[in-house]
Amino acid sequence: MMDQSVGPLGTGELGPLANAAATEFLGRIALVTGGAGAAIGSATCRMLAARGAAVVVLDENERRTRATVRALTDEFAPRSFR
Repeated sequence: MMDQSVGPLGTGELGPLANAAATEFLGRIALVTGGAGAAIGSATCRMLAARGAAVVVLDENERRTRATVRALTDEFAPRSFR
């Protein structure tokens, strides 16, 4: 049964990809350029962290980058980089 809660990508915690294995990217490093963007960038970072990746967030806006990293760390630590 699919989770009916609404998340940043639609239905389910992480949208249509919510049923993917949480360890799909375990042990991998994901470098996301534009990762602090208000929509696709931060959602991509969150999805990758939820699937087990260590996420490196790159963005030209330092304030948004720090906020995105802080949010990922709070939710997925220690899998997210600081």
